[in-house]
Amino acid sequence: MLWRTDVKLTGDNFKKIDFHAHIQSLGYPFNVEINVEEFLALMEAYNIEKAIISDLNNERIAEITREYPDKFIGIAWVDPREKDIDKYFRFEFKGIKLHPLLHMFSPGDPVVERVMKIARDYGLPVFIHSGHPPTSLPWQIEDLARKFPDVPIVIIHMGHGNAFYIQGAIEIAERNENVYLETSGMPMPAKIKQAYERTPDKVMFGTDLPCHHPVVEIAKVLTSGLDERGIKKVLYENARKFIERWMK
Repeated sequence: MLWRTDVKLTGDNFKKIDFHAHIQSLGYPFNVEINVEEFLALMEAYNIEKAIISDLNNERIAEITREYPDKFIGIAWVDPREKDIDKYFRFEFKGIKLHPLLHMFSPGDPVVERVMKIARDYGLPVFIHSGHPPTSLPWQIEDLARKFPDVPIVIIHMGHGNAFYIQGAIEIAERNENVYLETSGMPMPAKIKQAYERTPDKVMFGTDLPCHHPVVEIAKVLTSGLDERGIKKVLYENARKFIERWMK
């Protein structure tokens, strides 16, 4: 097995929902992959009850979610330039994933508005990759959130690796009711606590598997300075409530 399941975390007995992950094979320069069996083993090892998954191969994600409906929630990963985006929702996906860096578009591009209108019509949340200029800065996502205040938007990586972007993502979530934060890949544990203090119901744990191991992402939450109540909300309760409201 590619992924170790025997690495333990001191005092980690918390139930979890992985709010952002993939079952996929990534080539150069990532050179990482994970299959269903490996993912399920990690879920068992680290007390992950459910995971929200996506991949460019949307049909494969649909197959996995049909096979394991109690373990996985699928969201459709779309390029807003595609002509027939509606086709993905014949698979009963529960959300939309946008990756402005990968597909090289700006959240402010008018073509993105058609995706947001689909999300609004279907009552779906939109998960947007963040943290890489010139395509995915938090403030670009905020402009989109303000145009569509009735569509819940999740800022994936909550700004990613730059302290200014991370802080910006936190402030954007605080001042926009429809904006939420996901923690994977963001390297500063203290920022999870700061985000929670300002938006206690909007911060959700994710792994971004196969790019990161659950141990790394869980450790960030456990070492962030949050008390037990905050840890439980970030690892599980906030995601559960979001799913119950937006992804049924």
